Amino acid sequence: MDMTIEVDIVKRETIKPSSPTPPELRHFKLSLFDQFYPIFYTPLILFYAGSDPSEAAQEKSRRLTTSLPEVLTRFYPFAGRIVDNLSLGCVDQGAEYLEAVVNCDLSRVLKEPDTAVLRTFLPATADIERADATTMPLVLVQANFFECGGSAIGLCVMHKVADAEALCTFVNAWAGTATGAITEAMIPEFRTASMFPPLDSLANSFPSIVPAKEKCVRRRFLLESSKVAALRKRIEGPGGPASTAVEAVSALLWKCSATASRKKKANLNKMETPRTTMLSQTVNLRRRMEPQLPSNLAGNLAGYFLTRADEREMEMRVLAVRLREALEGYCESHVKRLQGDGACAAICEETKEFGELLGKSLVMDEMDFYSCTSWCRFPFYEADFGWGRPVWACQESADCPNFFMLMDARDSGGIEVCLTLREEDMALFEQDPDLLEFASLNPTIRG
Repeated sequence: MDMTIEVDIVKRETIKPSSPTPPELRHFKLSLFDQFYPIFYTPLILFYAGSDPSEAAQEKSRRLTTSLPEVLTRFYPFAGRIVDNLSLGCVDQGAEYLEAVVNCDLSRVLKEPDTAVLRTFLPATADIERADATTMPLVLVQANFFECGGSAIGLCVMHKVADAEALCTFVNAWAGTATGAITEAMIPEFRTASMFPPLDSLANSFPSIVPAKEKCVRRRFLLESSKVAALRKRIEGPGGPASTAVEAVSALLWKCSATASRKKKANLNKMETPRTTMLSQTVNLRRRMEPQLPSNLAGNLAGYFLTRADEREMEMRVLAVRLREALEGYCESHVKRLQGDGACAAICEETKEFGELLGKSLVMDEMDFYSCTSWCRFPFYEADFGWGRPVWACQESADCPNFFMLMDARDSGGIEVCLTLREEDMALFEQDPDLLEFASLNPTIRG
């Protein structure tokens, strides 16, 4: 019998910026986008193949702990603390850094990745998130060293200060600093508060997260590049409009999830009239503005667009077209408002609408509401700290119901999906013939 995987914390310290933050930068204003995010961390784990076990941990530890202070100097707000929902105090309080040893080889973890095990490679945040927001570190790191010489860097960054693009910039800047290969694109710009000024009226109120009422389960699926290509071909059909990989995979997940929900309700005799089903999908606004904003513009610059369908319209081709039309409409109307005098109203209206729809789904059960976040095209696999690029990058978020998380697979063109559904829905979802045709459940990660 395999022994239990144990992760033992052997080191804990606070790492501060290598240079003091100048007085004029110590009061950092949040943007209006930042204000609407609840207090929670975005987690990321990067796994690296082994090297000489006798030297690997010590050298990796040295490289990580000497480069982190330098990158925190560039990303000085990340070393601060929340003052209120209007600003950060940046007096170099620092990031929390932990080191851990794991009593197995990396290959055992990657053979059949298990959510419960993966979360032990992240800094424990449960107690921290129950504390006063003003005392919470904005960055927590846990460096995990395996017996084979492999490693995993677990990172938790407060969403108040970074969306996925900003997180990716931070990770690659840290890796670039560790190897002396930092580029101009890795040096952050902090000016979102001047573009989207915060509202003083929100200073003392932090948004909250609506907890799920039912038990949720999380599954990982992989669509290899050949399967993504086949899915896109199926959806497009002869002479049909082209679809992106993200559109195609989103349509597949939406169709299979909504079908599972409908079957569950039919089994419970709760089907009366066809229900509305809706998908919310995030948009990286940096790439949608005209002209585009730089990728190193730090903070939160993500919006979302909504696509609505009737349960009777659960065909992947129909859903893919709806997704494309919804995105085009969002960019034509909402994104243009963000670049004019109506930016504040547009952001507030979008946030209010999202909250109302989430309430109708989670609290009142009036509709099936799904949320999709795509981290595709973010170069997490380029984060080389001096011992090669990651063999796997994964995002272990909280168990939010009806949530799809997409990331690039390491092979070019493939997409990994982490999906959370209610337990009864997941049992039906996993049996969907379309899903089984294109996706494999939790395959081994090849190092």
